[in-house]
Amino acid sequence: MNGKKQKSPYLRLLLVLPFLFTCTLPQNPDVSDITAAETPAEEAAADLSRETRGELVRGDNLIDMLLREGLEGELANALVLAVAPHVDMVRLQPGQRGFFTYGCDGVLVKFQFEESDGTLVEARLEGEDILVDIKHPLLTTRVVLVRGTVESSLYNAAVDCGMPLNVFMDMIQLFSFDVDFQRDIYRGDYFDAAYEVVYNGRGEVSGYGEVVMARLFTRGAAEEHHCYRYVKLDGTRDWYDDDGGTVRKELLKTPINGAYISSGFGTRVSPITGYSHKHKGVDFAAPQGTPILASGKGTITYIGWSDVYGWYIQLRHTNGYSTLYGHMSAFAKGMRLGSFVDQGQTIGYVGSTGMSTGPHCHYEVIYYGSKINPATMKFPPGESLKGDDLALYQLERKSLISSFF
Repeated sequence: MNGKKQKSPYLRLLLVLPFLFTCTLPQNPDVSDITAAETPAEEAAADLSRETRGELVRGDNLIDMLLREGLEGELANALVLAVAPHVDMVRLQPGQRGFFTYGCDGVLVKFQFEESDGTLVEARLEGEDILVDIKHPLLTTRVVLVRGTVESSLYNAAVDCGMPLNVFMDMIQLFSFDVDFQRDIYRGDYFDAAYEVVYNGRGEVSGYGEVVMARLFTRGAAEEHHCYRYVKLDGTRDWYDDDGGTVRKELLKTPINGAYISSGFGTRVSPITGYSHKHKGVDFAAPQGTPILASGKGTITYIGWSDVYGWYIQLRHTNGYSTLYGHMSAFAKGMRLGSFVDQGQTIGYVGSTGMSTGPHCHYEVIYYGSKINPATMKFPPGESLKGDDLALYQLERKSLISSFF
């Protein structure tokens, strides 16, 4: 022990509460309502200057936008040379903007170019000189809440409620340990998600942060899945369920995104031999080349060829579990015997090698040598909060719920 006195975790809650109760601000704030008193001189200056805006389109470089604004070639070239050391010219994207400010005589006095992260590269024209300044964005983060209801698909429900794709995929990843999204979602199911939205100094959306809280109601709300973000007292953060257990489990429900089950676990008639036998895995049909993900972190104990499985990989996980992925078309780069892979890492690609009638991944879960049905797996959380962390988490979780519902 170093003898330093630690702050009470409950003091931290008092610091967090004001944020929680003010985070339901509108998703699209209207900064036009914010006014400030102007002196007569400022009003006159505003009347005598004007600002225009340009935007990069597909195939543009920076000088194209400047010439389209109507600047002379010599001035456009000078501006590009001035800002070039501060702008990533190789990764210019359609939609990036430039702002042009003109004086009372119609002469350009300032040009600002907005980088993808909101940084403004500002070039001021003072006589024969061009002075360049970098203005980092004044970013504001707010938490917004959306609700989506499944009509045709969970993805369309997210689009309809305005949820950004990257935030939606983060939410899917958090629930993928308990929910099979190819088979467990029905019309009428719904979700609530609170996530961070980052605004720039102009009041425009600059980006999106993490999921703060999410709730998924499946099978007509007969089943509920909850998760809440929490930063532990040691500074690490994760997402936890109502009881303080991490939502991350030993293995994912499925090793492929967007696949469907073409053959389940149990007795079946083999489409190749024509004989009835027990199918000791689950076949996930997907297009050729679809990435196959490691359902849990572990070590490659076999990688190679089998007349039955074709090209396949077997992983050893903790607590007596192993998994097998068969009929691959190819292995992912870097896969070799003894390699460690992380949960969700791409290990190979869907194919139809070995005894196979079409592109799919044959997936097996082995528990202490016995093959079990992946669809019925139930895993305890990888970690549970304890002591002060658990007490503080429960207080923050209740505060989140009361703030939004």
